[in-house]
Amino acid sequence: VTKTTATVTEGNVATDTLTVTCTGAFTGGLTSGSVQYAITNLTNPGDIAAPALTGALNFPACGGATQSITISPRVNDSVVQGNKSGTFTISTAVAGTLGTPTTGTINVNDDDTPQTVTVAVGGSPATEAGGVLTYTFTRAGGNAAALAAPLTVNVTPPTTSARYSTTCAPTITFAGASPTASCTVTGINNAVADGNVNVVVAVAAPTVAGSYLVGTPSSATGVIADDEITVTVTPTGVIEGGVVTFAIACTGPAGASVTGLNFAVTPAQDAGAAPATPGMSGAVGTLTCGTPFVVSVPTFNDVIIGNTRSLTLTLSGTAVGSNNASVTVPTAAAVATVIDNDVPLIVPTMGAWGLGLMSLMLAGLVGFQRRRPSK
Repeated sequence: VTKTTATVTEGNVATDTLTVTCTGAFTGGLTSGSVQYAITNLTNPGDIAAPALTGALNFPACGGATQSITISPRVNDSVVQGNKSGTFTISTAVAGTLGTPTTGTINVNDDDTPQTVTVAVGGSPATEAGGVLTYTFTRAGGNAAALAAPLTVNVTPPTTSARYSTTCAPTITFAGASPTASCTVTGINNAVADGNVNVVVAVAAPTVAGSYLVGTPSSATGVIADDEITVTVTPTGVIEGGVVTFAIACTGPAGASVTGLNFAVTPAQDAGAAPATPGMSGAVGTLTCGTPFVVSVPTFNDVIIGNTRSLTLTLSGTAVGSNNASVTVPTAAAVATVIDNDVPLIVPTMGAWGLGLMSLMLAGLVGFQRRRPSK
């Protein structure tokens, strides 16, 4: 077997020729001979357009006669397949024996270059009440024929969640000549304060190595924002005579607010000479998330020993969230401690040693008085 060219390229008019030569004379009294051939090791039989992958070569004469196999490369496509190689082998000689070499190599070059695929997300953060995250895949690079053809890309879709639905599947296909393809994630509303959720979509490696390249960024993270509102009350205790504060606040999406709440602080008798701000009870009004409503209560600085006590703020009413969002309000009352600063008067006492010393001193004083001369 001899071979004419080193390689051929898909879609090219150039072909590769493998020539099988019969030398000498036929044996066994036969006037003709033959060999079988097979083309193997090609990843895809379509890598060559002709000839058939198996067949026979017949020699009506020998003495240097030749039979040729013409290798026509696959038709030009837009798929990045990489260069492919196969092996041409002859076997089973009739009216003769096999010489050497009995093989030849077929090389088919790919003329397509891989495209690079990236992904980005738009619309983040999206509200859980039907907000939409759009994941856009973009392809670039590669030759013009490849960019003009459809391209199917593997995708790592978002994990399954009750918080959203998605059109993002394990594969996504670019339409011919389209530089982008997209899929979406849509939030599902609930009445649970369960926080924001991150939704990750990524470009996965190709099934056929080299059919496209995974670019940067290879993944995109969108956020489905929780639209529920949570109200909290944070008490701050003081030493008596100071000012107790209760900070009423809410957390939720940007611009969220709560109305319909009332507050009351008890017991009222502990309020100091200065009035509480905005009072010991009243309406919270419109509570804007991010801006706390603060109740300040001055306390008496009394002279009662051991008078540590507490102030309690209780919320009431029906909380209404903006945009019909559900509101979670603490059920327990908030308690602030007022610490007593009075201490008992300490009277010094003598132990046995002190009393003994005092007795000696008194006895000495009495003796001294007796020894004094009278006038």
